[in-house]
Amino acid sequence: MTNTDTSILLQAGIALALLMGTVLFILAVVAFRRSRRETFWRQRRRAGERGLRYAASSTVLLFLAGFFALPGWPYPRRPPKVRMKPASRHHPRRQPLANARTHANFHIFPST
Repeated sequence: MTNTDTSILLQAGIALALLMGTVLFILAVVAFRRSRRETFWRQRRRAGERGLRYAASSTVLLFLAGFFALPGWPYPRRPPKVRMKPASRHHPRRQPLANARTHANFHIFPST
């Protein structure tokens, strides 16, 4: 998996956590309102407990989404490592000839 794929998955996870946190927050508000309007105390208590669970879950999801959305975490952007070679250096296998004249006069099959 490349860094780009990981970044796309991280962005999708952040968006999903934000969406779920928002939906759970709305459900918590509805449950808290129901806990004030129900007639019987057990229904009010169950609705209040449900609202508390939704509120806690939405708070955790929204906090995690905000934490992962911080720039530079968990994959800090580092400049690529580029090694610059000086212009005067030559390739190790292609060393300049010490004496070009001697090299030019070298014959594979010397005449005898």
